[in-house]
Amino acid sequence: MKKLHLTLVHLRTYQLMQKVVLGIMSGKQKPTTATLMQRMAKQKTIAYGSPEYQQGIEQFRQNMDEVLSKAKKHKVPVIISELVSNVRSLAPFQSMVYLNYPLADAVYKQAQVTEERGDYANARQLYYQAKDLDVIRFRAPEDINKVIHDLGRKWNVPVIPMISVFEKYSHHGIIGAELILEHLHPNDRGYFLIADAFLHAMKDQHLVSNQWDTLLMKPFDAYLKNWGYTALDSLAADKSIKALMAGWPFQPETVVNRFLYTYHPVSLEDSLALLSVKYDNLSLTQMHVELAKNYEKAGNFEKAFREYLALVYTYPYELNFYVEGLRLADLAKSDTLSFLLLKDMPMIDSLSFALMRLGKFQMKHRQYSAALNYFKRALSAAKNDNDKIYALEAMYFAFLSMDKKSDAKRILFQIHEINPNYKISSPEKKDVVVVVDPRVKPLIEEAIQKARQHQFKEAAELLQQSIQIQETAFACQVLGSVLFQMKDPGAFAMLERAYQLNPTDENTINNLVVLAVMQKNFQKARFYLEKYKIVGQPDQFANLQAMFNKAFPSKKP
Repeated sequence: MKKLHLTLVHLRTYQLMQKVVLGIMSGKQKPTTATLMQRMAKQKTIAYGSPEYQQGIEQFRQNMDEVLSKAKKHKVPVIISELVSNVRSLAPFQSMVYLNYPLADAVYKQAQVTEERGDYANARQLYYQAKDLDVIRFRAPEDINKVIHDLGRKWNVPVIPMISVFEKYSHHGIIGAELILEHLHPNDRGYFLIADAFLHAMKDQHLVSNQWDTLLMKPFDAYLKNWGYTALDSLAADKSIKALMAGWPFQPETVVNRFLYTYHPVSLEDSLALLSVKYDNLSLTQMHVELAKNYEKAGNFEKAFREYLALVYTYPYELNFYVEGLRLADLAKSDTLSFLLLKDMPMIDSLSFALMRLGKFQMKHRQYSAALNYFKRALSAAKNDNDKIYALEAMYFAFLSMDKKSDAKRILFQIHEINPNYKISSPEKKDVVVVVDPRVKPLIEEAIQKARQHQFKEAAELLQQSIQIQETAFACQVLGSVLFQMKDPGAFAMLERAYQLNPTDENTINNLVVLAVMQKNFQKARFYLEKYKIVGQPDQFANLQAMFNKAFPSKKP
């Protein structure tokens, strides 16, 4: 059964990734016989205290000294940090007799025994000594940290005591596998500790601003808990580390590292993660997009959204990722997801539509002051009169909700200065809770699946069954869309029924505008276009208005 499962996973993966396969065929595979560490190591063993060791320490000193000198000359503020390593959970790679120094592995075993006795202070010293005596130099010796502190004093540069930061969150105060994945790469918690330490150092040095609002600075665990990354990121990291540890120096140098070519993925996410690590021309970004497409096809819009949320955290200035994320949040019918996506958007003050979305979210949750702030910013970002009126109208209702009628009247005056004939729409209706018969949901879900497979007749029959049990706006909306695909003349009537049941649904009204324009029905198109202007997004309203003007060039909406 296990072999069958693995076979099916591979089949599904490659069925979904026909485009990706073409990229693989033209791409470059990563070397199979050696890790980057092994290829870069010019001299694989350097004894502690040897001339080569001293030369390496001095070379580091000279290089760092030159960097800090240039930074000082050009008045570039610098913060440097101690280097941290896994000393507790990783035995020395290799021991070697040199002068009167003890063997690294012997000192490491002594450290373990000392820790077991509960003598943690001496155990810590022995672990660090064992690490420094390791003749394979992939963990920085403490002499490097001494140089860092020397240069910090010389150039008056702050040095973050990163070892102490990590030890605070380590078992027995000794840095190990709790925060370091192998020899020196931190896990997610470790990286957030580093970021937190640098953030506080920047505040202490008054970088960026002389006055920092410390109320905005949350504990690092809060950022870690809410950061935008998914299982795909974790699995890719896992594959990278396992590939690293399958080769030298974690394995004997004679062992050929074939991990990436012998590992069998156990899920779609695992397969995509492996591809991103295995091939140079397939990025993790591409795999997030592919996975989002797969989730969307399966109807799991929130999981698809989470993949784009991860990309937004990685590329905060890439507008396309926000657009896709918003689209998926709308498909998931979740304004909470929209708020999560947009609330920390760095260029949001230049995007009126995004600020309006955040304001509407706050209005829905009766946070009127917060909503008003977003609407004011949206007004500042508005690039045309329609967007200005849209923001002002939202401010009008926010003031009314706060019982500030004089402010609302002032806003109304501003609206009429832009367009004297503009009529304020009715306040948005509160959401109505509808209790749905439990027999309805599986029928609608199956119908949606049939529609995705272009089995429109079967989908229509299932939706009609659900409506006979209980008529819902959503079932009518979906049935209207299915009938439209079937070129059934009853599509428009069914969408109008959906509108009657829920007159504030943006998607239903959008579809009614499009269908009315296609049928050259001017009165209906104008009617629903005006309704969309009230409940819809300004950018989509502009698209619908352009389509309306093209269909009815001699008439005004």
